[in-house]
Amino acid sequence: KMMIRNKISHIFGPTGSASGTIFFGIGVITLFYTWAAVFIIIIGALLGFSRAIVFIDPEKRRVKWCEYYFGIIPVGKWVYVEDSMSLGYKQTNDGWSARSLSNRQMDVPDNNYTIILYDQNDNPIFPLIKVKTEIEMEEKMELLSTLLHIST
Repeated sequence: KMMIRNKISHIFGPTGSASGTIFFGIGVITLFYTWAAVFIIIIGALLGFSRAIVFIDPEKRRVKWCEYYFGIIPVGKWVYVEDSMSLGYKQTNDGWSARSLSNRQMDVPDNNYTIILYDQNDNPIFPLIKVKTEIEMEEKMELLSTLLHIST
């Protein structure tokens, strides 16, 4: 059984993920000194390990947008791919920004191509894959078009 799994993003962005991982680590270390560190561990795990993932099931012609909270709790539902649906792409030049207490700004650029599933009215349903280059995007779009039997 072939199931394609694509990580789309961290739910709280790369800065939220990095800070959450740090909170989680600090919480584990401080747990030896106080039980209040459990709250730091919970917040750190939520921020650091939550991800958005897309599952593609070509055999049953369905896709699933799934958010994994704490990295283990899946939330999402399957959408069956119909013949009237299509694939498209969008080039994104996003960026994540965060400020520290010392008023320093940290910017994380996120430039990529996102392959999106569209309904019969050309409304986006949700992204299926994120890739870095145009060549890789064209290859993945061709593959998904063949696997899901829909047009690009």
